[in-house]
Amino acid sequence: MPELSELAREYEKNDCRIVGICTDADEEDMVELAKEILEEKGVDYLNLAAPEGVDDLLPTNSLPCSFFFDSEGRMIVEPISGAHVEEYLPALNAALAQLGAE
Repeated sequence: MPELSELAREYEKNDCRIVGICTDADEEDMVELAKEILEEKGVDYLNLAAPEGVDDLLPTNSLPCSFFFDSEGRMIVEPISGAHVEEYLPALNAALAQLGAE
């Protein structure tokens, strides 16, 4: 999470936004726990509780799972399953390069 905060700050100048979606905070006590974890980790990018049906829109086979979308909602880079922080930077750069080519 701290690495994502750093990337969020760095890529904000490129009109990129990192948004966390918590899929396992479906009860109020879990929402509070998620908030505590975010605060403890110093996360300063936007985080949302997953809306009902998100699993149909963003199917995952592991948590965490990272998706990359453009401003039109199109997935532009293959999802990254697991906490593979070393893959985020190449994925973001590939997404920006693809968007620049459009």
